Amino acid sequence: MQQLDIFADSESVQYTNDLMTAWIRFDHNSAQHALQTLRNANPTHSELADYQAICEHLARWPTGCDDPSWPRTPTAIQTAVDQLLTQLIPLTQKMGDGGRTLLRKMWADLASASSIAKINYAEGLTYTAELHWRAEQYAEMLRAAQHVPDADMQAPVQRWLALGHQKCGDHKIARLAALRFAWLAPQQFDILITEINNLKLTKDWKAFQNDLSDLDATWFPVWCLHEHKTDGLNLAPYPQNAGAMAYPILIDLIAQERAGLSEAIFTDRARLKDLGEHFFAFYLQRRSDLHSARRRSTHGNP
Repeated sequence: MQQLDIFADSESVQYTNDLMTAWIRFDHNSAQHALQTLRNANPTHSELADYQAICEHLARWPTGCDDPSWPRTPTAIQTAVDQLLTQLIPLTQKMGDGGRTLLRKMWADLASASSIAKINYAEGLTYTAELHWRAEQYAEMLRAAQHVPDADMQAPVQRWLALGHQKCGDHKIARLAALRFAWLAPQQFDILITEINNLKLTKDWKAFQNDLSDLDATWFPVWCLHEHKTDGLNLAPYPQNAGAMAYPILIDLIAQERAGLSEAIFTDRARLKDLGEHFFAFYLQRRSDLHSARRRSTHGNP
């Protein structure tokens, strides 16, 4: 059995910590010195090749906006983003908090570069708000997203607003942005549900899928309005899809039904049915169930 050399092992840990500290400070010379010290102490260390690769990446990383290598164009920023995603993130996965801290600083650098370069939001991964999200700078992310023109009709912006407000503790506003996102990018809504990690929203999404499995996410906001009347808040303007167009109709119906049946109710129900027969059938079934429950309550259970 091989005997464990506790002292040598402790030395390796200390030298590795020194190396990570140098990385986080973007101190290339100290990082190279710490790496050489670790190599001398433990030449068979399993992570030496990865550590060397990280040192080489950091040697090329710009130290600030005055650095000639600072990325100033969409292409340069995209190249740096690609390097982090495909090369540096895999290398730092075993570094724990130190790796996450290093990556946050690098994403923050790229967010600053994107802001200075005035990258258009349509560039996606290289836009300032997305880079602030990766840097875990949530207030800055919200500020960047809120500057996009016509934000109410832009799916990426609604995603940033949902995620940013969720992280900042504004859960009600986060929910409204998430519901708008469902209208604008229904195919990506499952991804947002995973990203946002809002337990109530996740619970509602699963219930919606159970109730209306044939409908896509564009019908989720109106389902939420139907099940939670307090969701009938400011989601205007409405995109031109059936689920979104049904939302203000249901707001009117909920208000009208409190006063009893009327011609206006039958007119709005017809409009709702024209937009989506599956949702309309769900709507009628809920009312039938409610009336049955009221009759049982009034006359007593048989």
